[in-house]
Amino acid sequence: MGAKSIEVACAVGLLISQVIFNNVHSPLASSIIHHDHVVVGAENEVNQFCLQKKGYKINITNNFECIEIDHDLEKDKCKGEVHSDVDNAIMIASEKYGVDDKLIRSLIKQESNFNPKCVSHAGAIGLMQIMPNTIKKFNVQDPYNIYENVDAGTKHLKGMIDRYSGDIVKAVAAYNCGGNALDKSGFRSLEDVSMLPKETRVHVTNIIHYYNNGF
Repeated sequence: MGAKSIEVACAVGLLISQVIFNNVHSPLASSIIHHDHVVVGAENEVNQFCLQKKGYKINITNNFECIEIDHDLEKDKCKGEVHSDVDNAIMIASEKYGVDDKLIRSLIKQESNFNPKCVSHAGAIGLMQIMPNTIKKFNVQDPYNIYENVDAGTKHLKGMIDRYSGDIVKAVAAYNCGGNALDKSGFRSLEDVSMLPKETRVHVTNIIHYYNNGF
């Protein structure tokens, strides 16, 4: 047991002794009135103390027990809700535009690492890093909205896939640098990746890796 654990355990032991055995008139014991409810009351009070100390939770109804808790529980819950929305948005867009959901997911991983609030130095916004001209073109009302962002990004990606006759390597390259720039570069396949701007090289290489191997 580490020093912090010992410190908390000692503090908890003192609190329990105050409440159950000494019945002192302390702030901790003030809310415990009936003898039958001493143990349950003590458990609740000590739980609150430990939660405030941000490290442990106590269960003393049957046994004295310290359990380390996750302080980011609410944050993790929010993250879980975001990921659920992202998954739903991807599946909806995939079915709507006929784009492989794995490709959409791989692109999002590279573009924003699944952060719907991501903004690039170039002004690209959200999960799929849609640019202001794409936002305007597809009449996106809120580019930070997960569903709107993924819908617009997937629609734009679908346009690139169609432009290059289903060639997803060219499509994801054009998604990053633009179709006109890609056409001028002479890029034909991953073997020609050196022809692309550095950012686009990384973009294409990572997305195709994620698409083929997962992440």
